[in-house]
Amino acid sequence: MIKEKKDTGILYDRELKDIQESLQQKELVDNAMKSLKSTNFAQRSPIEGHDVTKEYRTKMMDWMVEVCTSFKCTTRTYFLATQVFDKYLLKLQSQNKFLNNKDVHCIGVTSMYMASKYEDIFPLHSKIVSEKIAHKAISPKEILKKESEYLRMFDFEIDFVTHYDFHQTYVDKVERSLGKSNKKLMKLISEMSMLLIKMSIQNVDYCKYSPSMVVISTIYAATAFLKHSKKNESPETSKFCTEVRALLF
Repeated sequence: MIKEKKDTGILYDRELKDIQESLQQKELVDNAMKSLKSTNFAQRSPIEGHDVTKEYRTKMMDWMVEVCTSFKCTTRTYFLATQVFDKYLLKLQSQNKFLNNKDVHCIGVTSMYMASKYEDIFPLHSKIVSEKIAHKAISPKEILKKESEYLRMFDFEIDFVTHYDFHQTYVDKVERSLGKSNKKLMKLISEMSMLLIKMSIQNVDYCKYSPSMVVISTIYAATAFLKHSKKNESPETSKFCTEVRALLF
């Protein structure tokens, strides 16, 4: 019985490692495609070339958080919506088509609608999106037309690797490796890193970094916040944060 449980654990670790490697491989391919027309391997900014200000994009990302929360969408819906939003702008760049601030609202609305249809059990309906989210500024037919454009542009492949995917994978890896003895501390690190990820997504300057790099950085930063927190400061906390960092690297 003990050996059977041990073998099951090994199998789980292998599967988790496979998931992590699969995500990273998909991310590497995606980064390479974005760098084909670039003189270096740094990821391009989604608003590069567009007449869209970083402040306007930040407002849209923040508004998308509110909408996804208000309509009880899953956490991954928001992250997938932001990926669809940015990748749409990047695709237009490659086609030498450029947008301005007034186009951002329609792009954000459509991105949330598509992400919800892909991710949520009870997805947002185009009529609800038009009336409750877009406040009738965009009709249901216009939303569906825009959705059709997105699908053709992405060859009907919109299951992009998101920051949320990496966060769940790394947090699960740490929890499985360190056990449940410090469940409270791990929860604090998970919540803080998730907050930092959402904040980084809203800042276009962080788009040049891959999702996996952003996630690892935020978890590392979360351990620093926890380690120096007056409320949770203790030798046990310090040791736990050191162990988490060792697992990440």
